Amino acid sequence: VGTARILRLSDPGSRDLEFDRLGDVPVGNMSETEYAYYKMRLREQGRSVSIDFEKLLEGDASQDALLMHGDVITVPEFARTVTVSGQVGRPGKVAHEPGKRYGHYVDTAGGYSEGARRNRVRVIRASTGQWLSAGRAGVIEPGDDVWVPEEPEGDWWQNVRDVLSFVTSLATVYLVINQATSN
Repeated sequence: VGTARILRLSDPGSRDLEFDRLGDVPVGNMSETEYAYYKMRLREQGRSVSIDFEKLLEGDASQDALLMHGDVITVPEFARTVTVSGQVGRPGKVAHEPGKRYGHYVDTAGGYSEGARRNRVRVIRASTGQWLSAGRAGVIEPGDDVWVPEEPEGDWWQNVRDVLSFVTSLATVYLVINQATSN
């Protein structure tokens, strides 16, 4: 029941003019703040109504919600797995074990593969969709996702050219100063 949710597909009177405006702006022309806002609002499309179904079923009236026409209630089958994806040996679903943290699931999925960005592992909570750094996520819950991103590929040849260009510039400056002071 923890991941059950109400999805409100239409919310009369909730038009967001700023979101509409940003929809017409190329991403490259948005400020960092505008882009963050736009991404957040995109994720909210088809808004989830915030309800704790477990508390509601225990009789907590504060969790009762007025349903509207078009609302969709989803009650998924109880997840007994954790999805591990990205740069691991065997990505896929892994049996959930109570009390375990992300490292257990990475190891169970074959460990980190070559090119894994170990310091950027994320946990996506099934109950909220929230992205957390793996170290701060704590205990992994059934249905959660553990994502291991790929280390960005570096263009070592471009790095060599940049260093050579910098050294050449320094040598030119040195020669100009040396010529100017020796005359």
